[in-house]
Amino acid sequence: MAVVTNDGDTLAVRKTKAIEYYLKNGVAEKIQDALNMMFRDDPEDVYGYLANYFEHHSISPTLTSIVATKAWCVGNIPGLSLNIYCKLKGSEKLAALCLTPALEDMAFLDAIQSCINNFMVPKLTGLNPGHQAKIDATLREAYSIYKTEQARVASDSLVLEPADESAEGSQPVPPKPTKSKTKTAKSPRHSAKARTGDKSKTGLMEHPLGYYAVPFTSQAMCVAAAAIRNIPLYAHLRQLAGVSVSDGYKRLLPVIPVLSGDGKGKLNCLKEILIIPPSNLSMQKVVNMIKKLTHHIEVHIGSKSGASRTQFNVVAPSLDKIEQGLDLLLEAMTQLGLQCGIDIFIGLSFHSDTAYDQEKQKYEIYSGVQKSCEEMRDHLEELLAKYPSIAVLINPLAIQDSDNWKLLTEQNGHHCHIIEDRSSLGDQDDVINCAKTAVCLGLEDYLCVADVLEKAVTIKGNGTAVIMKMSALTTGHFAIDMAMGVDASMVYLPSFDGELATHINRLLQVEVELPEMAPPADSRFSVRSLSPRASPAAC
Repeated sequence: MAVVTNDGDTLAVRKTKAIEYYLKNGVAEKIQDALNMMFRDDPEDVYGYLANYFEHHSISPTLTSIVATKAWCVGNIPGLSLNIYCKLKGSEKLAALCLTPALEDMAFLDAIQSCINNFMVPKLTGLNPGHQAKIDATLREAYSIYKTEQARVASDSLVLEPADESAEGSQPVPPKPTKSKTKTAKSPRHSAKARTGDKSKTGLMEHPLGYYAVPFTSQAMCVAAAAIRNIPLYAHLRQLAGVSVSDGYKRLLPVIPVLSGDGKGKLNCLKEILIIPPSNLSMQKVVNMIKKLTHHIEVHIGSKSGASRTQFNVVAPSLDKIEQGLDLLLEAMTQLGLQCGIDIFIGLSFHSDTAYDQEKQKYEIYSGVQKSCEEMRDHLEELLAKYPSIAVLINPLAIQDSDNWKLLTEQNGHHCHIIEDRSSLGDQDDVINCAKTAVCLGLEDYLCVADVLEKAVTIKGNGTAVIMKMSALTTGHFAIDMAMGVDASMVYLPSFDGELATHINRLLQVEVELPEMAPPADSRFSVRSLSPRASPAAC
């Protein structure tokens, strides 16, 4: 009599099913291969070796859930914690936990949380987090559905809202105009407020509710994919970008604002005065030097009458001319024993598009002082001649002024980076093509990780360097890893403020992980080689 198992099969049937199951999944062949490889490699940890071997043959991970919950960031400001759960090796596990930047506006925070939990999670469930292009396309689709739903709810609320009978026939009372205490003021187009928009830490008022659910989730998915693969985030991003492993990693040069041009005074066109270290210094020495310089500026310049702070806590002194700001920086460097052009290089970032009047084809560089396009280019070249350690100019001219962009780059690009900041271009991103030596890319300006990777690959394919721009809207230290991933030359940080310590620490950590990092390979894009050795007096 045949023996029957608990599931009703005979032992013979059970044996046949087992053989079919193992043959279908190639278990015997894989076990044989694992044992042969293990005997050849003679590992110390036998079972760890087997675990790693079979891990590569497990089913691809899939997203099971994303839980966005309230969290607290630096300064007790609320943010969101994105918990990424995946089905990994047969069971659900927490693949990554990402903290968004501080979100001061609770309406935006609630909208982002709702967009992620109610609209994005259902669409993302079941996808492989490593398929970044598919993830990002799904996020765009989910956000589009979210916007449609929000518009419907808003429309329904207007229809259902009862009319206020007491207000019938009444006219709205316009707000009383506020009197200015000063005789004159900068025009709204050129004012610091017009240039920088909302002064909240994140500037979330620039986009609709829920908008930042897309970049936050896109970045979190990328972090989860790297964690699942057990490789550094920058290595995962490099593979997504298609950068060859044989190219090796290059040392990143941080570009950091130390003085802002958005303070009081007549100056209109200057956005920031930047510092860039030479490529031959270790990151630890760079951090110590920048910390010492920024502290000196904070104490000796930030305390002066008329000085203010930007949203990223950069000192904004009262400036009437660009030279005033440069001389303040050089004086601070001299007092600290730092040599301009050797220890530190200088960069200038401009508000050229807001200072430029398209109809008149003139720049209002100071309040009431306008220069023609040619005069503006001459002014920039005079600055480069007077301060030869200036190695970076970001958006020095308006994007419409392409002829002078070309001339400025041709005449000075061999010793100074002429950089186009894509974050200022808006809808003209793919239309305007100014001559430049490098392009500055911002993570949030292209919404999804895949967008930034694609843009960086295109730019580098045209022989132009990439500078990754970090803002307070990037999760964790993502901007540093993205810069490493796309083989960027520099990373532009909004300040050296304590809230950005995560990025500074990441730069230090990467240097420890990759001690053999080479300086920028192309001397044309090495800031150290673009400026002459000069004493502070000569700068």
